[in-house]
Amino acid sequence: MKERGVSGIIALLFLLLAFFIIFYSLYTLSQSAATYVQGSVEKEDILRKSFELSRSVRGYYTYFSFNGSLNINLTSSYGEPVFVSRSLIIFQNGNVVMSNFIGCQIPPGGGCSFTLNGVFSEPGSVIVSVYTTTGALASISAINSAQGAGQPPGTMQFKYLTLIENNTILFDDFYNDPISLGRIVNITGALSWRPGMISIIGSRAAVQESVAYLNLSSYGLSNALPNNLYVLTKALPPDQLNSYADILFLNSTYQSAPFYDAGFFFGNKLQATLWEYDGKKRSNLDSGNPISYSAAALLEAHINKGQAFAYLEATAVSNSFSDASYANYNDTSPLTAGFVGLGSYGNTNVSFIFIYLTKNRDPFYAYLTGVPSSYIIKVFGSDGTEYTVDYDNNTNMFRILLFNDPSSFSPILRGAYIFLFNGQELVASYHGDLAGGCVFSLQ
Repeated sequence: MKERGVSGIIALLFLLLAFFIIFYSLYTLSQSAATYVQGSVEKEDILRKSFELSRSVRGYYTYFSFNGSLNINLTSSYGEPVFVSRSLIIFQNGNVVMSNFIGCQIPPGGGCSFTLNGVFSEPGSVIVSVYTTTGALASISAINSAQGAGQPPGTMQFKYLTLIENNTILFDDFYNDPISLGRIVNITGALSWRPGMISIIGSRAAVQESVAYLNLSSYGLSNALPNNLYVLTKALPPDQLNSYADILFLNSTYQSAPFYDAGFFFGNKLQATLWEYDGKKRSNLDSGNPISYSAAALLEAHINKGQAFAYLEATAVSNSFSDASYANYNDTSPLTAGFVGLGSYGNTNVSFIFIYLTKNRDPFYAYLTGVPSSYIIKVFGSDGTEYTVDYDNNTNMFRILLFNDPSSFSPILRGAYIFLFNGQELVASYHGDLAGGCVFSLQ
């Protein structure tokens, strides 16, 4: 009788647990649906405001050839203050120049005027980017005042750049201490940190590696790393000449575990190399061409692995993206390589500025799809720096090269401006962030 009573209690507990799981699942689903609906409503509201903003701001410009100045006047009937960020000047020969940040404010029913100097040829068209503090964005095509004030200026609403393929796994700029947070853990050697930088203190013998690995669970990641993986970092030259800064693909987190080593050799020149450590000795797989380097270098390692192969690449870039050191190797007896690490060889100290992991696509680029190949695309950073864009026939996508110089490079370009032209006509524009390795579409 006692046993049956206990069994009944246990059965009741299981029943209550089942009801709780069902209730919690339904609650979570309803909350997710509510969040999705709320996000959709907010986006629609911003799109509506952006459309109204594009219809409410008008602009005219006057060009003074005698001193190379361009005066731009804007008026607004929008119901809240409007701010001017930048101007884009498209010249008749097809060249495009973006201004510095302007920052003037247009009150409701008011106007503002500003002058751009150093414009020494007649503009073909002038585009002005405006925004509000509530999220509305628009591009205003100002008209030449010589055409007459009675002609309404054209307007182009900012389009939203939709992320359709998010390949980012993690990005750590090391401004929070990754050592105390358990994100980067040393296996051998020692670690030190200061905001924006982590250093591996080489304390090993001259022929051994000091290794630290990325603890993915501390980044909130539970899934295994993908088979097609890119790792990108920025490194300062080591404290000793003829030394290595390394990106590692590790079999495990134990000492003397085998690993692949994308080793970047800092000598009189910078050189990308590939190595394999089998637990006892290192073997050189390939070495790239030596290149010149300055105060910093960008180091990229790529592994694409299957059951019977592991294709490896190492790329080092410093002064120029066209002058890169490149090594590659196809291993037909591959290691497991389930962990990512950073390393220094021997007793060398090496400092890293960030680490960025993506899958499937090269993080030196952001990708833009759904755009005709005949279009002209101009991309600018928030400081007005123009970025290189090309069309990749293999993927039928535009590629935006995020590299400009190694000192300022980040795999996420914050506050980018994108302008799409069909001939001389501006057909779409965007202002927002671009993440390396990700695919975007203008909707």
